[in-house]
Amino acid sequence: WQAVQQAVAGALERPAAERAAYLADLCGGDLALREEVERLVRACEQVERTDGFLTGPAAAFAEPVVAHVRDRAAERAAAVLATLQGALAGRYAVERELGRGGMATVYLAHDARHGRPVAIKVLHPWLAPELGDERFVREIAIAARLQHPHVLTIHDSGVAAGLRYYVMPYVAGESLRAALARDGALPLPDAVRTLRALADALAYAHEQGIVHRDVKPENILLARGHPWVADFGIAKALADAASASFAGDALTSVGVAMGTPAYMAPEQFLGDPVDHRADLFALGLVAYEMLVGRHPYGGRPSRALVEGPTPEPPASVAETRAGVAPELSALVMQLLARRPGDRPPSAAAVVQALDALPTGAGASTLAAPPGAGVGAGVGAGATVGGRP
Repeated sequence: WQAVQQAVAGALERPAAERAAYLADLCGGDLALREEVERLVRACEQVERTDGFLTGPAAAFAEPVVAHVRDRAAERAAAVLATLQGALAGRYAVERELGRGGMATVYLAHDARHGRPVAIKVLHPWLAPELGDERFVREIAIAARLQHPHVLTIHDSGVAAGLRYYVMPYVAGESLRAALARDGALPLPDAVRTLRALADALAYAHEQGIVHRDVKPENILLARGHPWVADFGIAKALADAASASFAGDALTSVGVAMGTPAYMAPEQFLGDPVDHRADLFALGLVAYEMLVGRHPYGGRPSRALVEGPTPEPPASVAETRAGVAPELSALVMQLLARRPGDRPPSAAAVVQALDALPTGAGASTLAAPPGAGVGAGVGAGATVGGRP
């Protein structure tokens, strides 16, 4: 709600003619956020037209409107939680909400059959008409096939009281986003070890014909130094359903793919067909953040790479952080290549390049065994630190 309030205030501080473009850039592919913000902006504009002018700062003007909607949303959230608790009673004891985003809400629950904590991700109802039960089951079945030490697996799925859900392991860890926000760049050996784990997870999934499409720090989970990649397999189905639901929206009318704009490959942002190399671009963005402590393009959407003059390339990792081997820096910058053909050919090639790094780049820590099995996984980490 803080993000909603800031977005509303930012829009109201701009001339009315500029507000739509501002919100399109700010919200990017998060259609739920954009829809909520635009609705509140329209309500404020109605008052603006009635009063003839805004009195006081825009944020203060919008605050009571946002507070009212927030209270209504809290009531709806409580009702959904009660519905879910009743529908899953006897199988899962749903305790509380862990996180919420544009596509889903995640709840902490207790698996009665196996006596373990789990995270249950429940898709927002507005996706249901376009996603459909058959496709949902099919996509979840594909994702559930993935069994890898650095891929968060799926335990179960179903439809309860009209709510589509799937069940993941839970660990009281954190997202990579939370770690970066708290500490900045990771220690060099940790960053290299994590990068290798992520590349290995992507290589495994790509070999199964599965492209993630939404690799970002929020979807990378950490517990006792062990990383997992979450939300494999379901991203494309959710993106297609969201696109269909918002078929008349400006974001989709020009063929823009759904995802997280700041982590989209240029071809993905344009709505072009994507393959595993889109994941490699996102991996490069994540690698840069882990090594440097900031997004190479300041968190701006990939629009900056495909519209208008080509921006200056970001400073290389080696230029920005002392002690980074030139080979590692070159690999990260290759992952960030604007054209897919200029990136490494595969995630497996990235793993090989990392294994060949000199010891000074952190290579001595790469072969360390994982600190925990997936059975202890992190269900909510992808959402606790950000949007599910």
